[in-house]
Amino acid sequence: MNRQVERIFSQIDYLSSAPQADRYGLTKLKALRSEMERHRHEKYGLSEVISWAFRIKHALASQDHSDDWREGISWIGDPDASSVDRTLSYEYMRSDQKLVAGSIWNNYYPWIRRNGWSTIGSVHNSGMGAIATWILAVREVTKDSSQIVLLTTRLYFETRQLLQRLLFGTNVQVIECESDCEFLERIKEPTNSKVVAYLDSAEQSDSLSLFQRISSAPLPKPVVLVGWDNTLIPYWKNPVDSHTKLSAPLFLMRSLHKLDQLGLEVASAGLLTAASPAQLTPERARYLELLLSEVKNSMKVIGSTASPTTIRRLEAFRLPNADLAQDSNQAATAASDRFHDSISGVLPKYMEAVSYPHKVFVTIPLPGTNQESISKVMDQIVKQCTLSGLPVMRSPSVGYEFTSISSFLSESDTGDATRFLRVSPGGHDTDMIDEISQCFLSTVSNL
Repeated sequence: MNRQVERIFSQIDYLSSAPQADRYGLTKLKALRSEMERHRHEKYGLSEVISWAFRIKHALASQDHSDDWREGISWIGDPDASSVDRTLSYEYMRSDQKLVAGSIWNNYYPWIRRNGWSTIGSVHNSGMGAIATWILAVREVTKDSSQIVLLTTRLYFETRQLLQRLLFGTNVQVIECESDCEFLERIKEPTNSKVVAYLDSAEQSDSLSLFQRISSAPLPKPVVLVGWDNTLIPYWKNPVDSHTKLSAPLFLMRSLHKLDQLGLEVASAGLLTAASPAQLTPERARYLELLLSEVKNSMKVIGSTASPTTIRRLEAFRLPNADLAQDSNQAATAASDRFHDSISGVLPKYMEAVSYPHKVFVTIPLPGTNQESISKVMDQIVKQCTLSGLPVMRSPSVGYEFTSISSFLSESDTGDATRFLRVSPGGHDTDMIDEISQCFLSTVSNL
């Protein structure tokens, strides 16, 4: 495999997937921050180091590593396996996941640490796996209660389906608010039911502003838990100030695939983090304790636990890296603004492009399309851009070194389902963004 990588990338002197990779391999990522400053070129928008790491990752990921994980991507930059093995322990894939106290997965959010809240985390096979685990745990914890209200913001289609299936026939009443204003009004309403508040990451909702609003004052007594899918919110960004009054246990759910891997797509994984403010009422403290116990049980039941190889891969690439992600995300956000401005006013009126508050995605509705037809549209866009030498590919992650396109299904206020094309422009220079925009328009406008 060393010879194959060397042949593919002549600019790389040598790369080994064996233990001596520490000398030549991706341990260079340790110095990515300083390397970015030395190698940043306006021509590319992102550092050459990111491009270099991206190309290496894809070369290695295409190899067959089925015989032994030590010959695979997990080993790169990790000559001492015992250092990674101390991060967690397994008996087998669905057994208890035991993360050491100082693990990054228990202390993922810098702002939580700064606020002095206690945290505990679990790594899952995907973001939806983390959400499903939490929902199932909520169901079990509240099954003996007379009435539970799960108050949500606008939901992703898949999340809505998940709630309907997992909570069917239970005493949990799901109230999905049509707007952020409705959510804020309903959470204040007096009720005899226990309330679990859930903020989704759907494009139609500004979950960051909502979280800031509900944490700026003590929550009403009926609210016993708060869940937040903050996948599209930078994890290094502090959403609260020093005067936060969040008074209920907070469960953060996150896909680690979209925003946190710098477009490298090392592994599909999700994170569930329980954060506990210092002062909890006895009732809320009891719900927190019960839910943490049920999360472990739910992970076993549905098999949502991330594999050891997944975690080793992320750690081998020194992910997460908050400083590097912050720099890269700024470039991607600027590119997203440019792309949105380039296509706005040019698309047919029914395809109005929308850039939402998190700014990493631009979405375009394609009414009347099904999954097969929208897949063909995406393939056509990728083909056309590739022929023009433009870095566009199908991927659900946020674009960094490349522009990614994917699709999702959403229901309108009338109940009609519409498929959306979701574009995440990479951190390219303005000329390249404009070329991608024109290539995109020439394909989509003919639909």
